[in-house]
Amino acid sequence: MQRFFAEPIVKAALVLAFGPILAAAIGGYAFYQVRMASDVITVTGSARETVTSDHARWTISITARTGLYDQSAGFEAVSRGVEALQTKLAAEGLTDITVNPPSIYEQYGDRGTITGYNVSEDIIVQSDDVEKISTLAQNAIALQGTGYIVRTGFVEYTYTKLDEMRVKLLGAAIADAEARADSITKMSGQTTGKLKSASSGVVQVLSKNGVDISDYGSYDTQSIEKDVMVTVRAVFSLR
Repeated sequence: MQRFFAEPIVKAALVLAFGPILAAAIGGYAFYQVRMASDVITVTGSARETVTSDHARWTISITARTGLYDQSAGFEAVSRGVEALQTKLAAEGLTDITVNPPSIYEQYGDRGTITGYNVSEDIIVQSDDVEKISTLAQNAIALQGTGYIVRTGFVEYTYTKLDEMRVKLLGAAIADAEARADSITKMSGQTTGKLKSASSGVVQVLSKNGVDISDYGSYDTQSIEKDVMVTVRAVFSLR
């Protein structure tokens, strides 16, 4: 009977004896963690700059329609159109031209029967003369010929010095992060110390004054004037 009451009494005594010590240990650990967290401040900074595209890639499509049995005439018309277009572009100083292989696809009538064919061929024009390509792309009538149709596709405008701009903006973004940290820490009576670590987010290339950012990065190719934006997550020590 004595053994039956002994174990609970001993266990209760142990809890009463060591409980405050255990609680103090847990409390001390939590306080230590808070102090460690208060030794640094993590902020996000950003930098943004407007750039002008310095390269353009223009797709032009030349198409000829044929009947059911004169596909060869369509290929000849398209070939003639490609040659004429290359001559016109060369006169404008545009010689970086890639001609893709021709393709042919059916035309269908109202009852779903084949009535003829479309023969098509794409030309890719690239140049650093962005303004010239922009002007020509808006004047497709001047590119037309006889026996074929010239359609101008989208012009892709890009900025080739993006890597250099990213390095420049990283420094500006860290400076922005430090300025934000200073604004926060001075209210607590502390000051911002040294930069301990920094990690950059993806580069965002947006239309000028655009806000359509993406977690995976974005690259606007439709605007000549565009904004490059970089964000940085920076950790500073506190003094």
